Amino acid sequence: MAEANAPPPATATAGESEAQQQQQQQPGEESDEPVIDGVVGFSQGGSMAAMLAAAMEIETMGQGLRPPPPEHAAWVSAVRRANSRRPLKFAVVYSGFYAPPEDLRWLYEPAKIATPTLHFIGSLDTVVDETRSQALVDRCQDPLVIVHPGGHYVPISKEWVMPLVGFIRKCVEGNV
Repeated sequence: MAEANAPPPATATAGESEAQQQQQQQPGEESDEPVIDGVVGFSQGGSMAAMLAAAMEIETMGQGLRPPPPEHAAWVSAVRRANSRRPLKFAVVYSGFYAPPEDLRWLYEPAKIATPTLHFIGSLDTVVDETRSQALVDRCQDPLVIVHPGGHYVPISKEWVMPLVGFIRKCVEGNV
């Protein structure tokens, strides 16, 4: 049973639905909806993390919108709306590489990925050649690259985790 003094439920005004109100929200405006600050990916997941970061960018290197081709507009719009039209604050890529399908090259060209990225590359990685990882790095604006003396894995010792923590902290606090 509802309390007599309880406020009435929030309703849309002037015929606007909640979805319409969210679509009108400008990037960077505060919202009550939870948002995702960043992504972390390993190997193919690292490549996907970079592509997702690019797809969620509203502005790219001061060049305005990163418009998707018409055949990708629906899913890109849905992903952007799901995060309140906010781009990611960071992407961490472990052993990631550049290998987009032809129809997703728009995520990297002509503008580079503007989302701050941290790339971990294993100097002894026999699964992903370093040139493939470097090709992804080259498509990011001001990437931070850490080369560890290991193979195709996520390094977890303190000397490799501390730069990760510092990077994420800077990005989340807005100090990048």
